[in-house]
Amino acid sequence: MNRRSSATTWLASVLGTPSTILLLAGLIIPCVASAQQEAPLSVADAYFAAIRTSDFEGAADLMHPDGLEQIGGLMRLLADADEGNELAPVLFGVDQTDISATSDEQAFAGLMRFALQQSPEMGELLGSMGSDVIGTVAEGDTIHVLSRVSMDMMGATISQMEVVSLLPHDGDWRILLTGDIAGLVAALRAQLAAGAP
Repeated sequence: MNRRSSATTWLASVLGTPSTILLLAGLIIPCVASAQQEAPLSVADAYFAAIRTSDFEGAADLMHPDGLEQIGGLMRLLADADEGNELAPVLFGVDQTDISATSDEQAFAGLMRFALQQSPEMGELLGSMGSDVIGTVAEGDTIHVLSRVSMDMMGATISQMEVVSLLPHDGDWRILLTGDIAGLVAALRAQLAAGAP
């Protein structure tokens, strides 16, 4: 098995697991607006709607640039580490000849598409996802939204508590990567640094 197919297989196995699907779901919790937190919760609602319809470019528009930069940075690191420059185009759905011109938003959208292609049932799972907002907590400029997220998987309902954080950027609220997703990005970076996916 060549390096490209083994790395793609490894990443597909990570992205296609139920736990990773729930981690990705942590980014897309639907929220019911309260009078006090209407703006950030409206952004979370719009993000959720974009993900449910596979509008990953629309979802990227609602993310904080710092989180998008982590995803784009992973793509560029992968492209630099891959001598044949074959993995990043597959995983992120970008043009192999000009990865440097690919935006962080495009990298995010491409990675989400790749994850969906590796696990076709993921779209169905996202469609069955529901959540109940437990509450919000303000921490400085950041708003944290605590929700109970549930999905139907093979006849069983899986639920867990999730926190989505939003931070203002250029006058608008933007969704931050969850700690779990940031951890996944860090794990992928470590795999690349070790030289073996």
